[in-house]
Amino acid sequence: LGDYFRRTAEITQPLSDRLLDVVSEKEIVLADETSHRVQAKGKTKRSWIWSFIGRDENDKELIAYVYSTSRSSETPEHVLEGTAGKLVADAYAGYDRVTVPGKRERAGCLAHVRRKFFDAQGTAADAAKKAMEFILNVYRIERAALDVDLLGTPEHLEMRQTQSRAVMDEFKAWLDAE
Repeated sequence: LGDYFRRTAEITQPLSDRLLDVVSEKEIVLADETSHRVQAKGKTKRSWIWSFIGRDENDKELIAYVYSTSRSSETPEHVLEGTAGKLVADAYAGYDRVTVPGKRERAGCLAHVRRKFFDAQGTAADAAKKAMEFILNVYRIERAALDVDLLGTPEHLEMRQTQSRAVMDEFKAWLDAE
């Protein structure tokens, strides 16, 4: 079975390479990495599956995966080398080399921020709940844009620059005060 998987990967390698090229050329790329246990002689070792996501002209997600035995910046550098635009990723330092001036601009992921406040609900319930409300309000604005089919339009950008920005400014002020 392992031989079949390997042979299939070899045959489809040109398709995988092309998909990575297409995704990396997109203005906005989302990236994340997930650890994965792999059998090794007498033990298991950690490896990573990196995902890179872009959207095509019909707003369909294009998802490319890269397997790596390392979580170093080598994989994002290889995939995003020579490209510009925005990279939506968490704060992991492995993305730093592709988000320096002249390359991609890093955009934060609100879901990663939300996760930390969600986890804090047991120890700092009131503060965490308040933070979650701010984030929920931003999600509601995004949902409203989706409901009226505005995603990716100038009107959607206007919603973000006015409504979402107002919520985020209030959130930042609250965070600074806390």
